[in-house]
Amino acid sequence: MGKDTFTHEGEVYAVEWAIDSSVFPPPGFVEVGGFEAEAILGAWLARKASQRSGAPSLRGTRLSDSSFRLYRRRSFEGRLPRTITTNLRDPSRDDAPPFASGDLEQAPRVAVALASTTEVACPGHVFSIDAVGTPRDGTYAWSVEGADVAFVDESGTPALPLGPRANLRWFQPSHEIGALLPQIATITVTYSHPNGTATATRNIKVHGVSFETSNLEAKPNPLEVREMPTGVDIGGEDQKVPAMSMNPTITLRIASDCPRKSECARAYRVGFLQTVLSNDRRAEYTHSVRVTDIPVPIRDQLNGTDMAPFYSHAWPFSADNEELTLKHSDTPGTGAAWEDLRPEAPPPPPGSHNRLLRRILFSNSFHVWIAVQNTEVAEHDPGASFVFVENYAWSFSLDVDVDVGKPIKSRCTVPDAEVKVGEIGVGAGDLRPNLDPAYPGIAKQLLWTPPVKGSP
Repeated sequence: MGKDTFTHEGEVYAVEWAIDSSVFPPPGFVEVGGFEAEAILGAWLARKASQRSGAPSLRGTRLSDSSFRLYRRRSFEGRLPRTITTNLRDPSRDDAPPFASGDLEQAPRVAVALASTTEVACPGHVFSIDAVGTPRDGTYAWSVEGADVAFVDESGTPALPLGPRANLRWFQPSHEIGALLPQIATITVTYSHPNGTATATRNIKVHGVSFETSNLEAKPNPLEVREMPTGVDIGGEDQKVPAMSMNPTITLRIASDCPRKSECARAYRVGFLQTVLSNDRRAEYTHSVRVTDIPVPIRDQLNGTDMAPFYSHAWPFSADNEELTLKHSDTPGTGAAWEDLRPEAPPPPPGSHNRLLRRILFSNSFHVWIAVQNTEVAEHDPGASFVFVENYAWSFSLDVDVDVGKPIKSRCTVPDAEVKVGEIGVGAGDLRPNLDPAYPGIAKQLLWTPPVKGSP
């Protein structure tokens, strides 16, 4: 066991190392712990290092493991003289005498130590780390390397640290594999004081999060073309079987070294993001064409839902290893009347065949992502809050010939009403979803050609 006594900022301290649980504070001293002890021990080690090459090291050592104990004298009046006789022992020499004389400088050296409640951070969650600099009344400068990290305040809003506490947040998904990989961030603080500067560094691990999926089958069904008394209705809400549907399962896997698994799990929710990539909706009449114009690419959303930016719904996780079953389906729709009955439509020439529906063109292409969102990140940066786990494309293209001269139920000829679904890919794929205001939340525009004054 090693012992030493020293002064720090006018008070007398005793330190012991390589001790066992049976050791008690020396008479007249009380034990010092926590951040204060680590900072004072750091100053003591810096002083010893300047005097002796064999000073003990705190690297990799915690106060809680009983490697070091620090005690403060209960009361001390006045300051020690510049040269004192103190109990010193060189801890690097087993054969050294138990006590020796030394000369301690009265002016304290500058030291700084870092401390945090854990050395593992959760992706997306604010991580706090404290610095304790001695002597007091210095300034702190922070930096970080090795991970995609942002300095934030306690609420998660981006902000640079100006004092002894730094708050940081990491969230860097791997879009290639659809997961959050573990990372190492190196945090450095520099403490500046009129007596000098000191630097401390600590490596913080950001643990990983992964997602396991199954039942990844997107089922296509042909679009229905229904002839009604007033016109043609294609797909839409009245179609009995969805044009495209998928019911996958997804399981949340949080790394074993996560220090707060329950809270970490509740920060995630999962759903589908769908983007409309192309759109062609035309109804051709004898003397006019109606075009439903939708700007693309645009975020898609199920009618009557408002779970932005998800297509229809988001399922929250509540625990590690939880398995959720998701549901996604869509049946785009359009339609056209048998006759262009607008008052401002081109006046029909003589003959019963004028102003009548002749053709319907209806095609769309989409891209879908199974996306997990971190809700803590979403509060401040929604666009960067997603992990894209799986993705796929789907589309259809209908070219319907219409002969209004035939009886209803036999007027439409549909060469191909099939829906095509691409392969399921891991991660985000080559595209990224559009997260702007969605269709049908925005107004669609009906265009008629040739242009007619007063056309809607």
